[in-house]
Amino acid sequence: MSSGKILTYTIILIASALISYDFIKTAKINNFIPSNSAIDLSADITIDEATLKIINTNKDLWFWNNVIIKINGINSSGYTTKIDRVTYLNIYSLPLFDFTKSDGERFNPFTHKVLEVEIFCDLINYKNIIDNNKKGYYQTKMIN
Repeated sequence: MSSGKILTYTIILIASALISYDFIKTAKINNFIPSNSAIDLSADITIDEATLKIINTNKDLWFWNNVIIKINGINSSGYTTKIDRVTYLNIYSLPLFDFTKSDGERFNPFTHKVLEVEIFCDLINYKNIIDNNKKGYYQTKMIN
């Protein structure tokens, strides 16, 4: 085999590996599996009657974009809702009835307790620049 063909096959192999790695990384976030490269988020989470309140307390000036919040779903499907953006130190009040399972079932805060919360997002820096390689992840168990 000529060195030209070997170089071509090597380039194709490396490109395929990079595309596969990026696809797997994206699939992990979309399927609610945190990747090892996700940045740990800092947040204050509280439950008040039938509302989940989130405050982004990250001091590194990252905004959270394409935010998916999941409750009672660590190691299971859980209930999710989505919001466009969470900015630093703003309070976001999310009605618990807005959280749904994939089959459409709504979370009922009068019959269920929120046991755990997970947050998945893309990260945007303070200059409003999206870095597609930066993903954020937060997980906490609620104290009952």
